[in-house]
Amino acid sequence: MRWRNTASRSGSTTSTLVPVNGNVAECTTGNLHFALGSSSGSAGAVDVALVFTNTGSLPCYLYGYPGVSAVSGPNGHQIGLAAERATQLGPAAVVTIKPGEKANADLHVVDALNYPRSRCQPVTPAGFRVYPPGNKAAGFVTTNREVCSADVNGQLDVGPVVAGANSGVNGATAAQSG
Repeated sequence: MRWRNTASRSGSTTSTLVPVNGNVAECTTGNLHFALGSSSGSAGAVDVALVFTNTGSLPCYLYGYPGVSAVSGPNGHQIGLAAERATQLGPAAVVTIKPGEKANADLHVVDALNYPRSRCQPVTPAGFRVYPPGNKAAGFVTTNREVCSADVNGQLDVGPVVAGANSGVNGATAAQSG
């Protein structure tokens, strides 16, 4: 595996390193299918595998944490705060996804009913906008899980991308969707 430095806005090189996985290109939003896997819950929260399927004809890789936020529709406005990185779930690693194969990230959603209604202002979003690591274009997955429309820290957390369709944290299995 090779590594390359990334340039900052001022043009100087930063200490942030981004993997370049041999001849394998980084996965793009356009060659990924997004789905939510089945979930497992605990008191006051749910964990779900956010599944990425490579729909391209070549292997690609993901590295890091996806960006996730609840939204009012595929092109709608953001609802509440975006997911925070759950760094306690382990370090980011390069995950190569062959055509037709899957990778996932654990998405932890705290139940909106855990917060005072007046503080949370619960709503049901149309879904989650999902930015694969390294991408500026987003995918979309539907959900009927109520979230806070007010800015409440810690309601959404997302782990790093890992191989396979099953979440390493909760064992959720990817739902079969087209």
